[in-house]
Amino acid sequence: MAMPAHGTKPGAAFKTAYQEGIYMDEFMAMMKTRMEVEIQYLDQLSKLKDSWNPKWRESGVWSLISPVLGHFEEEITRRNAFVNDFQECFPTAPQGDAEGYPYRLFENLEEAYLACSQADRDVQTPSSQFALKMWYSTFDDSNASVLPEPDLVYRRATSRQHGLIKGGNHWHSNNAEDILEKHQQRSEDVKAFIGDYLSSIVDLVADISRSCSAATSTIRSFASASFISPRHDEIGGKRSHPYMHEYEYRLYHRNGELARPLFGLAEPDTVKLVNQVLDMGILRWVPTPRVLDASAAFDLEKGYLKSSTQQLIEDTVAKYPQDEMIKLLNGLLLFTKPLIPIEATKVNQYRGGVPRRKLQGLMDSIDFEARSHVLQLMVRYLVYVTPRTFSVAMAGELVGRLFTHQRDTGSIIKDIGRKWDYERDCPFPEGVERKTDDTQMTEEVVWVGSGQPYVRKV
Repeated sequence: MAMPAHGTKPGAAFKTAYQEGIYMDEFMAMMKTRMEVEIQYLDQLSKLKDSWNPKWRESGVWSLISPVLGHFEEEITRRNAFVNDFQECFPTAPQGDAEGYPYRLFENLEEAYLACSQADRDVQTPSSQFALKMWYSTFDDSNASVLPEPDLVYRRATSRQHGLIKGGNHWHSNNAEDILEKHQQRSEDVKAFIGDYLSSIVDLVADISRSCSAATSTIRSFASASFISPRHDEIGGKRSHPYMHEYEYRLYHRNGELARPLFGLAEPDTVKLVNQVLDMGILRWVPTPRVLDASAAFDLEKGYLKSSTQQLIEDTVAKYPQDEMIKLLNGLLLFTKPLIPIEATKVNQYRGGVPRRKLQGLMDSIDFEARSHVLQLMVRYLVYVTPRTFSVAMAGELVGRLFTHQRDTGSIIKDIGRKWDYERDCPFPEGVERKTDDTQMTEEVVWVGSGQPYVRKV
């Protein structure tokens, strides 16, 4: 057995063996955690494997994805075997013996030696020597007295140190070889455990690798051209399906004439149509609340059957007088449900205007998906109509009639136009609104007090 290096304190080998034993205990605890992690992963993988949709089996993708599901099954089987082997190793895994290491006894040797050295110096001081000589010179066997304190300390320190040395020598003579042999054997046991573990990992990885290779080989045989070919055939065949044909709309009150609806559409379609007409410059003329004659409207829808929307609008603008185009616009807005529905009670309540904090309640009645576009169109109307109606109030009444289908809504419409930010779908901050005076509303948003442009925060 190799001797400790020169200068090594007595018992250092025992202490090192003790610490190494603790490290091996910690390592084995870590390996138990490794097993728990494996068990958790196995549980999650099993749940994942069982979560697949049975309808996959009936679809064209089954041949593509089934090899992976099979690989999951194989991996679970292999990992179960690995975990079982792993768990069987732990009952026989080496355990540490902290009580079998006497290193603390040897640690006390340094303290005992230093105590002896200090007591030796103390007993040699003049005062200690004088006290000891006096005790000796006055000794009376019939009246014994306690030895001087420095000498007592010296005696006790050396006695304790001798006892520790005796114990240390006993351990060296009778237990050292056994302790070191056990420590060496434990390292061999841990080594064997690690070897078994790594061998199991190698086997597991090899098994999983073979499973992956088999799944990869199967997946490579998947032919995407064959997979997609039936879909091409279906698409080609389904074009003739009744569901792919435009459903006929008929004017049954006109002997079932075929037409395409232009009026009475949903909010998004109506807003889109009105904007397309406005883009042709129709609002250059004086607006009117009147609408297109019903027969003329149905004739337009009949003509719309074979024309695109843009072509219909262009042809109509070229054909109809300007005032008739205004009536067409009004028909688009009035022949359908109101784009801005407002209850009659609220019309009466807000006849004098709408407080900013109450605007949201009115907005909630507008179709949410179309709300921004509806309000943008409403503001567009207000901006273009006000110069041609002599006042914002008159413009508000006209636009209110078109968008709410009710009278006396001008103040409400005007306040929505001034105070509502349709881009953010919320009121403008207090003190901010679209620039408005008695005769004109603009798209410009300003601070009312200063007239400075309002810049939205990002």
